[in-house]
Amino acid sequence: MKTHHFKAILLISALTLSPSFSHLALATVPAINQAVANLTTHTLTITGSNFAAPKVTLDNINLTVTSSNATSIVATLPPGITPASYHLVVAVGGNSGDLDVTIGNTGATGATGPTGATGSPGTNGTNGTNGATGATGPTGTAGTNGINGAPGPTGPTGTAGTNGTNGTNGTNGATGPTGPTGIAGTNGTNGTNGATGATGATGATGASPFSLNGTAAYYNDGNVGIGTASPAQPLEVNGNAQIDGQVNSAFFGYDKGINYGGSNNGANVTVSAQGGGHFATAGTATLAAGIAFDTNSVGGNVILQSGYGDTTKGYISLQTFQGGYPFQSPAERMRITADGNVGIGTTTPAAKLDINGNVAIAGNVVIDATGHWVG
Repeated sequence: MKTHHFKAILLISALTLSPSFSHLALATVPAINQAVANLTTHTLTITGSNFAAPKVTLDNINLTVTSSNATSIVATLPPGITPASYHLVVAVGGNSGDLDVTIGNTGATGATGPTGATGSPGTNGTNGTNGATGATGPTGTAGTNGINGAPGPTGPTGTAGTNGTNGTNGTNGATGPTGPTGIAGTNGTNGTNGATGATGATGATGASPFSLNGTAAYYNDGNVGIGTASPAQPLEVNGNAQIDGQVNSAFFGYDKGINYGGSNNGANVTVSAQGGGHFATAGTATLAAGIAFDTNSVGGNVILQSGYGDTTKGYISLQTFQGGYPFQSPAERMRITADGNVGIGTTTPAAKLDINGNVAIAGNVVIDATGHWVG
């Protein structure tokens, strides 16, 4: 192995190593020009040439090389290093260069040199291009409302509200206590079974509360109860019921669906899926048309139709409850009058579409409640 010797002195915490060559190095031999040690960061920076994949030792202690290129090496100093003289070796392949270095204490900081003269001002740069026109300012406030006109005549009396739902039936009274059972007698001994007798003639038909009219059965003497011993209606079912057909009041000749009629004034009909009690979940009432699954089939329609009257015409109202528990009355959200006007937030729409409030598209208000375009 060819070895090249150098001598240098390291000063302060960042030390400069000035080498003197014993003879000229070949192109592939590493040459150390300078070494700077920093005892604060524990790093050693070596500059020179021919530093290709170098290995660095200090007094035969291998140093970790953190970065290197052809002209510079940064290595980590060993822990606990103190000011003293050391022998630095950089090896590349089979060649190496070395340097005797001395690490000394930090010297005093030199005085600050005088401030240099101020340079002449540079020429002004060209003006930048004008910025884009700013956004249009907000719309001015609306003018004051005109004087209110004279009050109009009193409108006709509104239709009567719907009747409240019937209260639930009271619970059945408790069954009285069963009387005590008598003392059982002593069983006698079983006799020998006799021979089986001949089959007797069929007895008469037992009594029944129902009467027959041909193949039809009827009962006119009271109410019929299923699951209850005290029916309050002609037919009362305490539990679920399944009807594979229509339920029809046979009034005005209706023959499909659930109908109710009377001799004069009609009664209110409510379809409801009520829940009950705290933490209960009410059911969902679905109004659905018929579905046909086969090829070339036609689905059913859903028709909402208001009632007809000679003096007062009916309307269609969509309502929601205003809050949760305790109970609050429902509020009307949309109305379709007999004249075909649709009102949202108003029960007296004055046009085909009358909205009492803001109008928004995709969550953004475009028309405010006063009819001004704000979008």
